[in-house]
Amino acid sequence: PSAQAAPSAPSPAPAPIPLPKAPPVSAPPAAAAEPPSEPLPGARVRPSEPGLEEWIGGRGLLAVGVVALLLATGYLLKLSFERGWISPPLRCVGGVAAGIVVGAIGWRLQERYRTYGAALIGCGAGIIYIAVWSAARLYGLMPPATAIAALALVSISLAVCAFAIDVEALGATAALGAFLAPVVLGRHAAQANLLLIYLAALTAGLGWVAGVRRWRLAALVVAASTFGLGLGIAGTATQFGVVALAAGAGGAGLLLGLEAGWWELPLISFFGGWLLLATAASGGRGSPIIVLGALVLAAPIWARVLRRPDEGLAGIRAETVYLMLTPVLIAMAIWTLSPATFRSHPGLDSLIVAVPFLAVGYLRARPTFSAIGVAALVIAAWLHWSGLGAVIALLAIAVAVALADHLLDRFDGRTIAVAALGAALYHLVTRDLIHRPIAEAAFVGSWALALWATTAVTAALATPLRRRVDSEDDRRLRVGLFTLAAGLLFVGVTAEIGRLSGQVPVDGYTANFARGIATVIWWLLAGAVLVHTGRRLGAPVRTAGLLALLASLLYLGAIDFTTRTATDPAFWGLWAITLWLAAAVVVGLAASVGRAGEPNSTDGRVSLMLWAATGLTLFLGVTGELGRFFRLHGAAGDSRALAGSLAISAWWLLFAAGLVILGFRRGRKQIRIAGLAVAGLALTKVIVSDLSSLDALYRVASVLILGLVSLSLAYLYHRQDRRRTEG
Repeated sequence: PSAQAAPSAPSPAPAPIPLPKAPPVSAPPAAAAEPPSEPLPGARVRPSEPGLEEWIGGRGLLAVGVVALLLATGYLLKLSFERGWISPPLRCVGGVAAGIVVGAIGWRLQERYRTYGAALIGCGAGIIYIAVWSAARLYGLMPPATAIAALALVSISLAVCAFAIDVEALGATAALGAFLAPVVLGRHAAQANLLLIYLAALTAGLGWVAGVRRWRLAALVVAASTFGLGLGIAGTATQFGVVALAAGAGGAGLLLGLEAGWWELPLISFFGGWLLLATAASGGRGSPIIVLGALVLAAPIWARVLRRPDEGLAGIRAETVYLMLTPVLIAMAIWTLSPATFRSHPGLDSLIVAVPFLAVGYLRARPTFSAIGVAALVIAAWLHWSGLGAVIALLAIAVAVALADHLLDRFDGRTIAVAALGAALYHLVTRDLIHRPIAEAAFVGSWALALWATTAVTAALATPLRRRVDSEDDRRLRVGLFTLAAGLLFVGVTAEIGRLSGQVPVDGYTANFARGIATVIWWLLAGAVLVHTGRRLGAPVRTAGLLALLASLLYLGAIDFTTRTATDPAFWGLWAITLWLAAAVVVGLAASVGRAGEPNSTDGRVSLMLWAATGLTLFLGVTGELGRFFRLHGAAGDSRALAGSLAISAWWLLFAAGLVILGFRRGRKQIRIAGLAVAGLALTKVIVSDLSSLDALYRVASVLILGLVSLSLAYLYHRQDRRRTEG
């Protein structure tokens, strides 16, 4: 102990030696944790999909066993009947007891073996069903009504079991057995009302079970059975009962099917319900009950459509299709109230149907209802008025719808108005034009006035009436409407000009000539307007205008060769004035379009086409007028032809010089080339024709003019080349 040193002051601890860090140990993810060995209390474990062996051994043999047991029961009853082993009452009671035992065994086993137990329950119900059927059908131990009630009780008991254990196959089987009870036991016309009550009760109970459990197959069996059996007895049952079944079953099926998103249940319920209503109203049995049933049947569709956003006809769904069919069917139901009244006032039923749809469509901005209401209104106008009165009514509907679209700041009215406009145009062309009197005046007759009204409404619908910026689709619609209006006006005025020419008291040759000139002038003006407005509305409108101008020029040339009268003077006659007017119109358009665009732009190319058309028109037109002038006013003999030929040669050379000069002034090579082409044509004419046919004086004049023009053109080219060299 003495050798131990006294405690000294603590020395500083040495620096720790850095060690490599071990990677952090992360906890296993929750998803990787092992599932609990036992399921939670009350939870149902989803069985895995069976393999082929399990399917054959578990389900295939189960089905074979159930069918075999049912067949054995049937054969046993048949054998006992043939050999007299057991009295009929005991046989039936024994069958019922055997079915109860088999069903009870299945009920006990379904908790552990769900499919097996459910199959035994269905087998037991089937045995009881056969026993009751035998008691009524084979042995006559009970009346048909009691037997039907017993079979229904068996099916309802099976439905209760199916509802309790939630097995849809049992529910569908129960529904099928319940509805087949009247069929397998036979039915009579005198029992129609009783069977109707039976159907209503089964439909209400089994349909409620299928709806609560969302059993699609069971609901389909209930609907098909209800309407199938209902149509079989609807003709002899009371009208009120048939209407109640149609409205109740059809409305409930529509409501359930649309809410669940099924397609087959609404389809069967809709058409089955309406067929029942039609059967109830057959034979002139119309009454307010029919209309009430129709409204009840339409109510689920209205409720479904009103609960979702209205996308108009662009978002058509199943309920939208049913909604579009209901006005027609409701109108048919209304017709049954008083056929004589509606027959004497055509379209009244459609007008009555249109009112609620229009009210819903415009009070809450629902395009689908608006479209259906306007369609019903169009049908009412079509049926109520005949002739041009229907056209005016349809046009008024189109204007009213478009005006409401503007005032209410909506975006669906123009499309609906176009549909009404289409109906008016179809009526005007396909029905009224055929019956137009031959003696009716052109332009101011009733048919013509209706055509001008249709054209004006079309043009009005093409104008941008909305306060907001138009979409691209709306712009295309407006262009289409404007094109339609232009087409109606173009064709209509052309036809009326032809009609007017046949009503003027002049000879046919003069009438045809005047009709042709008037048509050309009209086509010129129409083409000019289309070309001018086409700069804003698009290429199709401009193309239509160019085609109209081309058609007018070609038609004018054809008139000169076919119907131009011999007394029409050259240069200042009616045909010539029309020619100068055509040239002036085309020149004005060419200048107007050319100022708006560059040479290589669309406007520039259109302007060049118009200038070319003007030049060709003047070239050919003046050539023809020169020949006509000397034929009508020249000296007698060959001098008339010689003077005309010399004048044409001089005109060609002067026209060529004008083109070359214009090409230099505008800096357009195409114009200069055209001038040289015309000069070459004139040179060919002088060499080939003039020098061989003209006498000395005319020949000298022709060659002199050719030389002067040629020298002038050559001087222009040399001067232009020197300017280019000095520059």
